[in-house]
Amino acid sequence: MNKNVKNILIYILIPLVFFASAFFILRSSKQATKLKYYEIVGLVQNNEVSEYELNLYTGELRYIKRGEPGKVYRYTVASPEVFYNDVNDFVMENNKSVNFDSSNPMFIKNDYKRGGEGSWLSNLLPILILVGCSVLIMIVFMRRMGGMGGDKAMS
Repeated sequence: MNKNVKNILIYILIPLVFFASAFFILRSSKQATKLKYYEIVGLVQNNEVSEYELNLYTGELRYIKRGEPGKVYRYTVASPEVFYNDVNDFVMENNKSVNFDSSNPMFIKNDYKRGGEGSWLSNLLPILILVGCSVLIMIVFMRRMGGMGGDKAMS
């Protein structure tokens, strides 16, 4: 491969990798809904939520409203423990009143995930990309200086 083509590819790939890693970081921290915490708790306590899943590690709450099957809303709670304490009593009383019959339309399906098991790769990926870019830049600069010894640069 031609030396100029290699240099052009390097200058194209470095910004591309940087923007891709920034995109993944921003996408993972993006919040889908603009509701306030008390509104989310109110939705559950007013029995407007048919099911929800709370990740106890990240605080990500996924819920489905009654009458909107298939449409999943997302919200990140500040403290999963506080959310659990705020809604669990209501959910348990509600489900007890329908005899824990999940086929009953008033039953609230709830699930709590431990989380964090699969997220190590998504947390490590941007670091690996940045380290790889740094090593690549160092190799390019070393070649332009004439090797590791720096003979041409010091003469």
